[in-house]
Amino acid sequence: MSLWMILPVSLPVFTITGIWVVYAMALYNQHVCPVSNWVYNESCVEPLPLQRGPVLCCTLDNIPLISKCGSLPPESCFFSLICSTGSFMVMLISLLRYAHVIEKHQNCILNTAGLSTGWICSAGLIMVGNFQLSVELPAHFFLMFCLFCVETVSLWYCDYKNNILAECCGSVSALGTLERGVI
Repeated sequence: MSLWMILPVSLPVFTITGIWVVYAMALYNQHVCPVSNWVYNESCVEPLPLQRGPVLCCTLDNIPLISKCGSLPPESCFFSLICSTGSFMVMLISLLRYAHVIEKHQNCILNTAGLSTGWICSAGLIMVGNFQLSVELPAHFFLMFCLFCVETVSLWYCDYKNNILAECCGSVSALGTLERGVI
């Protein structure tokens, strides 16, 4: 087993852990309300960062969405770091899968399309992480929409490519199997 197998497994471990750390930072700095709070008011007397005590008055602006948690400093810096590192890892995984298919079988248009969509997904992730919600709202939403659409197409390519490799060659590599569950 190659050490490159660690990369597809480390991507979700790293990003999921990082997103939870960003949420914890935003919660500690009172930029968002806790996930356990299901009561949101129309308005509050004091803004959330000025409130103290066990019960907080939360508005719909304080819902702990991923983009909302990573929109204000200091957690915005860590959110950008997580997205940039995750983007680099997605780019490497896409390149390794592309090279693996060429090495074991042959290059085809489907393999090139999988590499292209993986790299576009990677570029979208780095841009979403650096165009924060509180600074560039339209750009953030547009890039997020494009990222999820291209990611879906990329998953379809990977799944279809793995099915073709399984039919013609009798087996799919462990990297391909992990890629289906990771990206």
